[in-house]
Amino acid sequence: MQAALDRHLRSKNYPKSIVRDTESLSSRKVLEGKARKLREQGMGKRPNKAKSLTKEEEEILWQNGQLGNQTPRSLINTMWWLLTMHFGLRGRQEHHDMMVEDFSIEKDDDVVEFITFSEGPTKTRQGGLRVKPRLATPKMFATGEKRCLVALFKQYLEKRPEEMKKTGPFYLAVIDKPQTSAVWYKKTPMGKNTINNIMKTMKEDSPLKDVCPEKKLTNHSARKTVVKKLKSSGIPKCEIKNITGHNSEQGLDDYDSGDENEQKIMSKIIDNAKPASTSRQVLHPLSSVQTQSRSASSHVYNFSHCNVTLNVAGNHSLQSSLSQSKRAYKRIMLQDSDSD
Repeated sequence: MQAALDRHLRSKNYPKSIVRDTESLSSRKVLEGKARKLREQGMGKRPNKAKSLTKEEEEILWQNGQLGNQTPRSLINTMWWLLTMHFGLRGRQEHHDMMVEDFSIEKDDDVVEFITFSEGPTKTRQGGLRVKPRLATPKMFATGEKRCLVALFKQYLEKRPEEMKKTGPFYLAVIDKPQTSAVWYKKTPMGKNTINNIMKTMKEDSPLKDVCPEKKLTNHSARKTVVKKLKSSGIPKCEIKNITGHNSEQGLDDYDSGDENEQKIMSKIIDNAKPASTSRQVLHPLSSVQTQSRSASSHVYNFSHCNVTLNVAGNHSLQSSLSQSKRAYKRIMLQDSDSD
C-alpha cells in the first residue's frame, strides 16, 4: 500500500518519497512494528504457498492421462503444461490472452523443428519505449520421443475447428465427448477460471490427491517446477530468468524452496545416519595420450545456491604430474540411487 501511494504521489510530482526519504521514517517504523506484531500472531508464514512438483508427481500425471494426447482434455492440459514450462508463462492471464498467430514453427541448421512464441505485454514487461524484450527468445525443440513437444503442438492445432487452425484464441473450450475424431474443441475460447484451475483439476482427477493430499498445487506450481528443474541441473540464474521472463535474478529468490532430496541427505548426516544416497569412487586407467590431449577447462556446478568450480589442469601441469607417476586415473562418481 505504501508503494502504491508512493507511485501516486510521484505521478503528481510530489517532491518526497514516502518509502525512502527521512521525512517518512516514523511511518515506515510503524509499518515495520505492525508487521512484526502480525508475525508473532502467526500471520505472514505463507501456509498456502504453492509448491513445485517432483519428477515422480509429474510422471503420475502422464501415466494417469491428465497429461498426454489420449483425450481432448489431456491434450489441452499438456499444451498448458508445456507452454508454461518452456516459455515460463504465468498460470492464467498470459495463457488466456495468447493467440495461435503468436506461435511459429521453424527449423534450425540441423533441420530440427522448434516452436517460438511472440510474447505480448506481461506483468513484468508491459511494453512501451523503455521496457526491453527478453534477451533470448525461448524455444521448444522437437525431441522425436513419444512425448515430443512439437508433435503434440501440431496435433492440438489439427484437432481445432478447420477455420481456427491458424488463427483465433489459442485455448478453446473442450468437447468432452466429440462425435468425430477430427474436431475436439469448440469455436469459443476457454474461460479464465477454467484455465486458472487446470493444475487444481488435474490433481483432483488423479492419484495425486491421495499421494500428496496436503500439498497445495496451483497453476503457479508449473512455473515453480521449471525453476526448480533448471536450478537443480546447475543452470545459472541469469539463464533461468531468460526462460521465466523475470527482469532480475532477485525475482527468482521466491521460487527457491530448496532441494528436498539434498535436505534429507543432510538431515541423515547431522543425525550420524547413513545418507540416503552414498557415492563410491572407481578408478579407471587413462592412457597418457588421452590425458595429455586434455586442455585446461573449468566447470561450474550449482548445489544448494552455491556455485562450485572444478578446474581441470591443462597439458603442462598434467605432463609434470605424469613424470612422477606412470599411470593416470579418472574418477567416476557412481550413485547408489537409480534416480541419480
